[in-house]
Amino acid sequence: MLLIAFFVFDKAAYFILSGYAKIQEDNRLELLLNGELQHDIIVLGSSRGASNIDAFQLEKHLQKTTYNLSYRGSDVRFQELIFRKYLEHHSAPEKVLLVVDNPYAILKESTLGMRYDRLYPLAHYNEVNSILIEKNQHSWVSSFLYFLRVHPNQLVFNKEKQKSKFPLNARGSQLLPDRSTYLTI
Repeated sequence: MLLIAFFVFDKAAYFILSGYAKIQEDNRLELLLNGELQHDIIVLGSSRGASNIDAFQLEKHLQKTTYNLSYRGSDVRFQELIFRKYLEHHSAPEKVLLVVDNPYAILKESTLGMRYDRLYPLAHYNEVNSILIEKNQHSWVSSFLYFLRVHPNQLVFNKEKQKSKFPLNARGSQLLPDRSTYLTI
C-alpha cells in the first residue's frame, strides 16, 4: 500500500508541474522545446533585446521570419543555453542577433543570471530537469521522482495565468508600453 501511495503521490507531482507550466504567460521556452519556433532570424539577449528589439519590425523590413528569445535579467550562459536548445529542436536560423546590453552580460553580475525561474516551470521535461541537475538546482534522484522536481513556488493552486507588466507579443518581444524609441531600420 505504501508503494502504491508513493506512486500516486509522485504522479500527482507530475500534474502539478505540467499544470504550473500551463499558467505561465511566457511559454517561449516550451514552444522552443516542442520545436514550434522555426524562424529565419532569432534575437537573443537580456532586457535590451527583450524591450528594444521589435521582431515584427525586423520581419517587416528584412522579409525574414523573426522571433525574439531575449529574457530580461538573463546572462550570456542562459542565452547560450537557449540557443543550444533551439539548435537541438530546430534547424539553424539564417541569422542570430545577440543583443549585449552592457559588460555585465558576460561578467558576473547579481542582476543577471541563469533564469532558473524560467526553467522550473518546465521541470517535467526530462531535458530541462537534466539542466537543473547539471546546475545543482535539482538532485540526480529527480530523474526518477517527479516530486523532487517541484519548486516551492509551484505549490500555488491558483490556476489563473500570471500576468506580466511587460506582455509578450506574438514574436516574443516585450516592448515597453511607454517607450517610443525602438530599433528602427
